Amino acid sequence: MIENPLALESILKAMDLDEPIIPVIEKLLSGGAYKVDLDQLVADCLGLESSHPRVEIVRMNLIAQLRGLGYNVTGGMRGRSLPYEITGWSEPYRDPPVSQWSPEARTILEKYTSLPELSKHDWGNVREKLSKRDSTSVVHENTWMYYWAYEASGHQGNRERLFILDGQSGSVIIGRKFANVPRLRVLQLDMNPDELYEIALELAQISLRPVLIKNLVFDDFERIRELDPDGATLVSRQQWYDVEKIANSPREFLSHGSWHSARKAGRDLEIADIEWDNFAATEYGKTVTQRWKDERESTQRQLAVGRDFVCAETLIPPKISFLGIRNGYPVGYYVYETLANRPDVAGHLVEKVLNWKDDNGGMPGTSDWMLHEICKKMTEKGVKWINAGESSEVSTTLHKYKLKFSVREMEPRQRTRVLGTLIQGRRAR
Repeated sequence: MIENPLALESILKAMDLDEPIIPVIEKLLSGGAYKVDLDQLVADCLGLESSHPRVEIVRMNLIAQLRGLGYNVTGGMRGRSLPYEITGWSEPYRDPPVSQWSPEARTILEKYTSLPELSKHDWGNVREKLSKRDSTSVVHENTWMYYWAYEASGHQGNRERLFILDGQSGSVIIGRKFANVPRLRVLQLDMNPDELYEIALELAQISLRPVLIKNLVFDDFERIRELDPDGATLVSRQQWYDVEKIANSPREFLSHGSWHSARKAGRDLEIADIEWDNFAATEYGKTVTQRWKDERESTQRQLAVGRDFVCAETLIPPKISFLGIRNGYPVGYYVYETLANRPDVAGHLVEKVLNWKDDNGGMPGTSDWMLHEICKKMTEKGVKWINAGESSEVSTTLHKYKLKFSVREMEPRQRTRVLGTLIQGRRAR
């Protein structure tokens, strides 16, 4: 319980804030501010330009922390037409830990979390199941490293674990985040949608958030929607690169100035095609990733670099990777994996390039030149398309970069379904 929660002193004590940001709290308490004005205030407090990525990070973390403490803060997802403003406080609801659940609820949880965990040795089995998908299913989720790096290892602190469930009609992967207050989801492989839906319903009895059913091919999605008409649909858009065009006609995508910088960057840049089992070259790739992380961690909103290290360490035959070296220093690292059901399409998984001038080989234009040269090498491997992955306007810089080379923004036939059956487990417990 916070004593006199709407007093400035109480908020500062509860949040343990740095002094420079205090004017932002004062503004939120005294009428609030719209996003542009609030970002400018945050920037002034930090001594930065309002366009600096750190400004948005600080603002979002501040609002999230306030809401987590029980403060009602308008604006953002809670009313885009409203200013950010503190309008009240209530004791926040705390999810009951597993230790307080009923025996029936704990039995259901144990049923799924005692399944075999996904391991690095499952890559062949998972790809074999994904290979059965229709050739129109061309999303990067049809790669092993999507599951192993993006899903199983993409969360800091190992908060999520994945378990393989082999049912009567096929297999799915069960995801559990937060052991003590679990959130559960289902990742489709090749299970019949009716059986999958029954599993999702049982998980909904105990999950402390609505259950997500991810990576549904179109026919499965339509069947789940019939069974669960009250659910919601999440659709991602992924960018599509034409490999031959980027290889042979790069000026279609780059301005005169960008092409000049790229050619300059390419003069003394060696690009090595790494064999999938070349461990030593992989270590160079990890070096590039670490250097990129050290330089960009304070300016990028969502790094998720942990999964890039996992991709580097994953040694499987469908992996295609390239290393850029300038004056003996590794300056660029790309990782792809051909789709299990479309060997002419490569899923883009890692792109870490030192695009800034430094003493260890970094130079502007390096990423443009590397992608151009990589596409030349890809054509020799029979790869015609690159799925560059999801493009979100939230990550402004990455979004603009992907659009620069994209020939098509593809709305995949794969979908994520948010189960309409809400948190029934609270009643069960």
